[in-house]
Amino acid sequence: MSTTSLSTTRLAALTAAVSYTAVFALAVFANFFVRIGLIDPDNPESTMAAIRDQEGLFRLGLAAFTVIFILDIVIAWGLYVVLKPAGHAHSLHAAWFRIAYSVMLAVATVFLSLGMEVALQPSRLDAEVGMLMLNAFTVTWSIGLTAFGMHLVLVGVMMHRSGMAPRTLGIVLAAAGLAYIADSLLQISLVNYAAISSVMVVAVAILSVVSELAVTVWLFVIAQKKRPAKAAELLASSTD
Repeated sequence: MSTTSLSTTRLAALTAAVSYTAVFALAVFANFFVRIGLIDPDNPESTMAAIRDQEGLFRLGLAAFTVIFILDIVIAWGLYVVLKPAGHAHSLHAAWFRIAYSVMLAVATVFLSLGMEVALQPSRLDAEVGMLMLNAFTVTWSIGLTAFGMHLVLVGVMMHRSGMAPRTLGIVLAAAGLAYIADSLLQISLVNYAAISSVMVVAVAILSVVSELAVTVWLFVIAQKKRPAKAAELLASSTD
């Protein structure tokens, strides 16, 4: 195992862990305090008024989503480097799925911005048009989350099979990925999705928060300590 390879892996793990931590904080702010806090899907007029009254806050939410888009690409690179010894092709596929999700989030953020522009010009455009843009953000993001779910499934499978991380973590991460995929597809395909939305939101939230926080801790451990024997063997074999 080369010193360069080990140092690169530690740097990648630390970079991904720090980025994960930032994404958690930014996502809570952008999604819950800004998007959900200001947007009422059942009341376009009040939503447009809320965005006008809180334009500065809404713009900060847009900035947060934009930074998340960048950081997710950084995380994709970090996990690719860390997990590459467990399977180069699978690690690369997982990275591409996360990047695909990041691109969809960026597109969704454009719709969010257009919704804000409609809100700021109430005399020229109808509130329903603004709400259509805001709903387009949700749909676009939901489609992107299917790619994100595939990313988590692949990462979870690699963790479980390789033994680089606790196998339970791999199982929970894969389960979170499947939950993302199921929730996104159900939102698109079911007419009465609202009837099960609360159950799906709770299931996705619990699995994703637990698994991804655990991945963040695992990455910090890799960045700060010597690699476990199993991971060291895999890394050594990949550099032979």
